[in-house]
Amino acid sequence: TLFATFKFNLILGSDSYQSLHRWKDANILFKNSILVIPRIINGKKQLPEKLLSSNHVLIEDLTPPEISGTRIRKALQSKEFEFVKKVVPTPVFRYLLHLISVTSPR
Repeated sequence: TLFATFKFNLILGSDSYQSLHRWKDANILFKNSILVIPRIINGKKQLPEKLLSSNHVLIEDLTPPEISGTRIRKALQSKEFEFVKKVVPTPVFRYLLHLISVTSPR
């Protein structure tokens, strides 16, 4: 694969990457290898204006899936389990169901 020999410490969407400098201990994160994935916002690919460090890599030609953690959380809250099952790997789906069963009020 393209980056088979490269170890990334963090993979971020370009929207999160642009606010990375405001994160707690951001200086530590900037020392690591970061893979930046474009986000699709209002149908348009959003890319950072520039990379913040030479060890950060931007994948411009990748179109990410139109799914987000927020959408998955909302689907779980509204019990749209079939949707979640389609968009996450099976082990992740099972783990999420387990978390729901353990944390749900009885």
